[in-house]
Amino acid sequence: MVLSESTWRILLITTISLILSTTPVAKLPNATAMGTAMIYVFVAGMGARATVAGFGQAPAFLLGAFIWIFIHGAFCLLGAKIFRVDVHSVAIASAANIGAAASAPIVAAFHRPSLVPVSILMALIGYALGNYLAPLAGHLARMAVGQ
Repeated sequence: MVLSESTWRILLITTISLILSTTPVAKLPNATAMGTAMIYVFVAGMGARATVAGFGQAPAFLLGAFIWIFIHGAFCLLGAKIFRVDVHSVAIASAANIGAAASAPIVAAFHRPSLVPVSILMALIGYALGNYLAPLAGHLARMAVGQ
């Protein structure tokens, strides 16, 4: 079932988080610095748990991932050319799209440090939209296979 108990829990937590982000707590002094530090701890934790041992057992998955990333990059470059966006902004948007809040601030810090807060915002908007649109995508996928 697409709308399971855990799906509803995630949607509820997302909704509560979005509501709380508009409260005075979001305006505390040094909130951006503290948030950035927490992102770096999050990234370090992900890296500490990462393992590459299983890559050899999933060649088709890896090939699909490389193809997907290539297509993503092509669309990013095409969009940058059409909308005349600089490569730095495109790299940050790409990182927000693929790596979300874990990698977007790191890419932003490299390309244009003033865009670190914007990169986090882009990633969080992606999280929120993804959380709300994922059940729809799951439902459409089930319809496509006839379930």
